[in-house]
Amino acid sequence: MEHPDHAKQDIFKVKLSKSEALFLKDLISVDIVQQGADFYVLGSRGLYVDLLDKLSDKLSEIGLDDKDIPNEKGLRVENLIDKFSAIVYD
Repeated sequence: MEHPDHAKQDIFKVKLSKSEALFLKDLISVDIVQQGADFYVLGSRGLYVDLLDKLSDKLSEIGLDDKDIPNEKGLRVENLIDKFSAIVYD
């Protein structure tokens, strides 16, 4: 039988502003937790790897102009990628 600690995964919490939370929720399917006035994404490192993949795809789809320079949406996506990268690549 597996030891209980081995089955446990670390859960990471990333705080988002309200505008980031709404933007992310509109962009991809993700659960966002609201605690008071604060918004968070809660999940394992695997969830954040998946989010980074989805955000990278969205950046390519909607966030770059014809010269591959980030537009306004692209800059917002890049900001979210930076936040979640800290969990994945820590």
